[in-house]
Amino acid sequence: MFQEHKFPDGIAIQIPTNWKILVSSFTQQLDTNTEAVTGNPQGDNKILLAANLYLNESAPSATARLSVRKKPTMTEREFEATPDAELQATVGIKRGVVERSLKPLGYTVSKYSERREKLAGHTVLTSSYVSGKDGRNTVNILSILFLGDRTVKLNVAYDEAAEINTKATIDRIRASLIVPK
Repeated sequence: MFQEHKFPDGIAIQIPTNWKILVSSFTQQLDTNTEAVTGNPQGDNKILLAANLYLNESAPSATARLSVRKKPTMTEREFEATPDAELQATVGIKRGVVERSLKPLGYTVSKYSERREKLAGHTVLTSSYVSGKDGRNTVNILSILFLGDRTVKLNVAYDEAAEINTKATIDRIRASLIVPK
């Protein structure tokens, strides 16, 4: 069963009722830790929702994070007009950033890719990669919607070994995102 969660500006997403919704003090710590690891200030990033699925493990088997960052950015139309060659030219740089941020935590990165796709009726930039540590691989999917004055980010991840039990759920969570135009 899924439950819809609604936020300001008409943003909504459905999360399974058996997932644990994290409290705001923990979501703030996610931002703090991200800033500490990457060195990039998280500033106006507002995590609207963070949820984890636990399947008989202390570490989450799957996660979902929905956030909005208020800052000037390109518009969706400008993103759509960006040539594919220009987007692909930065893939190596972005992969390097991900690798550098995860390396101090002991993770490796493989299968990094970026694509333009439709999500929530919008054109988004989606980055995917597999992070690995101690024999456990996690599939990470980050989708970014550029709205001119803010970005909406949906970051989902799941344990590759539990893919048969989690991928369809992750796909439904992604498909349930609503961001009004």
